[in-house]
Amino acid sequence: MSWAWTVIAVTAPTRDSALAFQAELVIRQKKGIINRETAIITVDDPKPRIGSGSATLNALLLVSELLSSKAGFKIMRTEVFQTARVLILHAGRLFPFASCGRAFSTLPLKNHLTNAPNLLTEYSELPCEIDQLISFLQNYLCHNAGPGVWVCSTGMVLHLSADRVALDLTDMTGVKIFATKADPSYAKDHGVCRLSSSDPEVVEDILFQVDDLKECIMEDGTVPLISGVVFLSHQFVEKLLSLHAIPPLDACTYIGLDSGAQPLSISLFFDILRCMTYSVKLDQFIESTSTLRNRFEFDPISPLTETIKKARAILWRELRSTRLTACLLPGVEHKYPLLIANELLSVYRQIAPQHTHSRVVVIDSPVDIELDNQTFKTSLSIENAKLEEKDHSFPVVSTIENCILINSRLEGQVSIGEGSLVLHCHIEGNLQFGKRNILIELEPTIFQPYDNISSYPAVFPDDIMLQQVLLKFLPEKQPTPVCTSLLTVFGIYDNLILPVNDVTATFLNKPWEMFFSRTGIIPDDLWGLDIEADKKFLFKAKLFPVALLEGESMLSFITWLIGVNDRDLVSKWRDQWRMSMEQVLRHVSYAKTMDNRRNLTFQIGLEEMSEALVNGSPRYFLSFFRGSFHEGREVEVLKKLDEVASSLDDVIILCRVFSCIADVLGIMAGEAGGIRGGPAANANWNHAFSLIQQGKYRNAVRELASERNDWLDRPDRNLRASRHYERAAQILTSIGVLSVKQFIKGSSSGRIEIGKTLKVTCASRIDWAGGWSDTPPITYEIGGAVLDFAIEIEGRKPIVVFVKRIPEYKLELVESDGESEKEIICTELQEISDYNQPYAFASLLKACFVCTGILEYPSTRSLAHQLRDKLDSGVRVVSITYLPQGSGLGTSSILAGAILAGLWRLTGVMHDNLSLSHAVLHLEQLLTTGGGWQDQCGGIFPGAKLSSTSKGLPLKITVEEILISEEIIDKFNRHFVLVYTGKTRLARNLLQDVLRNWHARLPAIVLNVNDLALNARASVEALRNGDFVKLGKCLSMSGMHKLIMAPGSMPLRIELFIDQVKDDLLGYQMAGAGGGGFMILLTKEPNQQEKMNTILGNIPEMSGARVYPAVFSRTGLEYEILD
Repeated sequence: MSWAWTVIAVTAPTRDSALAFQAELVIRQKKGIINRETAIITVDDPKPRIGSGSATLNALLLVSELLSSKAGFKIMRTEVFQTARVLILHAGRLFPFASCGRAFSTLPLKNHLTNAPNLLTEYSELPCEIDQLISFLQNYLCHNAGPGVWVCSTGMVLHLSADRVALDLTDMTGVKIFATKADPSYAKDHGVCRLSSSDPEVVEDILFQVDDLKECIMEDGTVPLISGVVFLSHQFVEKLLSLHAIPPLDACTYIGLDSGAQPLSISLFFDILRCMTYSVKLDQFIESTSTLRNRFEFDPISPLTETIKKARAILWRELRSTRLTACLLPGVEHKYPLLIANELLSVYRQIAPQHTHSRVVVIDSPVDIELDNQTFKTSLSIENAKLEEKDHSFPVVSTIENCILINSRLEGQVSIGEGSLVLHCHIEGNLQFGKRNILIELEPTIFQPYDNISSYPAVFPDDIMLQQVLLKFLPEKQPTPVCTSLLTVFGIYDNLILPVNDVTATFLNKPWEMFFSRTGIIPDDLWGLDIEADKKFLFKAKLFPVALLEGESMLSFITWLIGVNDRDLVSKWRDQWRMSMEQVLRHVSYAKTMDNRRNLTFQIGLEEMSEALVNGSPRYFLSFFRGSFHEGREVEVLKKLDEVASSLDDVIILCRVFSCIADVLGIMAGEAGGIRGGPAANANWNHAFSLIQQGKYRNAVRELASERNDWLDRPDRNLRASRHYERAAQILTSIGVLSVKQFIKGSSSGRIEIGKTLKVTCASRIDWAGGWSDTPPITYEIGGAVLDFAIEIEGRKPIVVFVKRIPEYKLELVESDGESEKEIICTELQEISDYNQPYAFASLLKACFVCTGILEYPSTRSLAHQLRDKLDSGVRVVSITYLPQGSGLGTSSILAGAILAGLWRLTGVMHDNLSLSHAVLHLEQLLTTGGGWQDQCGGIFPGAKLSSTSKGLPLKITVEEILISEEIIDKFNRHFVLVYTGKTRLARNLLQDVLRNWHARLPAIVLNVNDLALNARASVEALRNGDFVKLGKCLSMSGMHKLIMAPGSMPLRIELFIDQVKDDLLGYQMAGAGGGGFMILLTKEPNQQEKMNTILGNIPEMSGARVYPAVFSRTGLEYEILD
């Protein structure tokens, strides 16, 4: 089982925020970002500003109760921590630049949060700071750590650099603070450790916001900045929890609150941990006031009460003996925006260029951004933009003139200034935003006046932050209507906690006096009469109207505050019910805000999906589908896919849309639905299938959707519906493949006389490179190329067909493996009805009669009548294959070509090899096996050949025979070894799995498919040049390509064999799709067949394996008439 947290506990400032955070974390758990076995709890603090120490103790108490209950205890038992891995995350206090707090601030990061071993299984989620921290801890810092409790702040980003070093934290004891190296100029605004010069792990003291850090500077000139991450051993946790019932520390927890105590605020670092530092003395610790003052808090001074002193004395007495150490995190950078908006912009700029986003457009000149039914488009042509498309479920981020857009949709004539940050916005209209603007959670309605008001400008100045905040329902006693949202504005250089009388204090980046003079507002309007001057912060200024009078718009007041001269507005503004930013943040509707973000993400995802499908973009949607399902939006996705399908006439794109619907239904079914593969011929779906076959695609889409809606009630029915949508996609693929019929052309050759036997022989084939690129619909969606060799095995061509006309109007059908045979005689037309069931006996032979037109089924004419009209005889067919079934050497397709060739000759028609290759594609659609064209091309054509197709329909094969010298052929025969692995390939659903992955556009599959044809052409070049080293590399590369297409196609027992012979090989791969059958080897030395046989015989797991003598075949399909 993978490493996982036992419990994740998140502390939240309010009950509303705790509920919203819980819902967010549960969604992440459903998506697999958090392990399904992890218990998730959110803990609302006993009171606002309770302090990190009190919040930690309260969370530990609740976690202990949870674990004790799960363990079956009736009372709390602290020993439950001895085997638990617990993560406590502190969501922190109000943050003016993110209405849901720092923890759920969205970051411009690629989603790297899943723990799944295969990155292709990522689930969609917009990464927030809390996600980045969980990922950092679980995948880097804690991955080899044992039981214990990790406590982490959530306001910072811990950024891993390329030169990071893995840490071994398997045997931690006591308490450990994790620190990063930082420049003193940055660290002076944060917490710092003073480490011992003799033992750099020993923490001598913890300092907070100290300007002079000379005592802390290390040899490289940096200081150990507290990262916000702390490890607590289970022994320490048990000791700490023992204090929860001791007054006054009991007041740190909900138990004290429920017992009537006044909540006590203590700090994790400066009360609990500092008492364990090496150099701090008792009186110094108890009397210290420096840690109660925070220059970046809105209420910066907390009094040193006797209660706090008493609590510190208890902490000193009980915890002092615990060893406190520090661990520096190499290659980790600490980023923490303070209360100036420009710092937030700076952090995002530092992060964004270092990560790949879902869609990144870099343009060399300023440009308007408009909607194009996706996220945005530019007014420049695509040639002026660098476009990179990744999984749509990552943050929708664009960099335009150094701008960052995250999860945003811009419509109309919206212009974004250089260097701006746009978060969770949907903006419409003719709006121009200045340079370095920060726009957060803006909605279209905010820019629409409630009445016919047109006085506000369309242009917003540089360097401002506009943020829309969704509010909780406010008290009903208010005399005027209230908004459910509110718009705030600041300058990005404004310090929100500088007193108004400070000469450097600003609003909208200009001195307060200029604002007062322009607007007519006076300080008492903003702060009242009773607040002291040094408490009059911008953060507490009641600037923003909440309840609006009739005919007023929120935007009109904001633009007036920004700079529109309208002296009449000041009296209207005074009449409004107004809030400060502090008050606004205390009334945030966390749940509504989170829902709005998700709604916007989902709508962008739908638009991206639709555009990508219509344009044939190779976008990967499974993560979006999974994410939508876990958010309960799967039906909306299905409806959107129906809408896209209804607009299409292109069978290629429509086929993929049907496959997408099948994927959504499969996700809905989940494990409870059963196995994805299965039958898809329920009669209820037949009418829709018939409409597809008739080319009535829009009607078919409606019929499929109508039927599907009756199958959404249970997982098993979801899955069965999924199979039928895959069948619909297969029908469309068949329609595409059947376009080959125009290239099936024969010439008159004279009938074979009754009684004479026509013998048709074909070589087998080995696929050297390019396999899978021949598979429909891949082969006509992007084109394909395969290098094959025709080979003779054990001195003969292994595929033989005998056909002859017989006097009786019947079919005598015989299948043989050269040692035994089985025969069926058909005298009634109904006896060939199973020609399209691949596993029925003689179905291939029967399908060949239908494909050649000798027989028509269904028909009102009897079998005898049809034989009389077509041949004036019956037919006997004997098919012989001297190879085991599932050999991987293309036997069935080559055999089909030989049978078709023989039957057509009976009717007096001769088809050339290229026509036969197209005909086998047609036949395999009738047979419903699907499959590509390289098998028949490889065996029907002689020698080495490069077969290929171009992108698009109709599907047309071209074959280039590779002319090579006898010397190269001879060398090939001496270095080529064909090994039968002892077991046939069992891959009934292999093709379906590969096509399912292709339709889903799994990124690895898309990249791999693009490489298949390239490798085939590289192999041709090596062959022509006689470069066997390169030829061997291409062979092994082809094997790697096959493993990507079909994981598991190289069985473990084969790997055991390869391990013993790899030093003797230039290259190797499994023949065909792999999984069993034959293996192709190219040896360094000639004539290695006996050596390989000997090695095979010494490997117990390779029982039954042996080398088959095989050589290059200079001839392909051949006819011979026998008397």
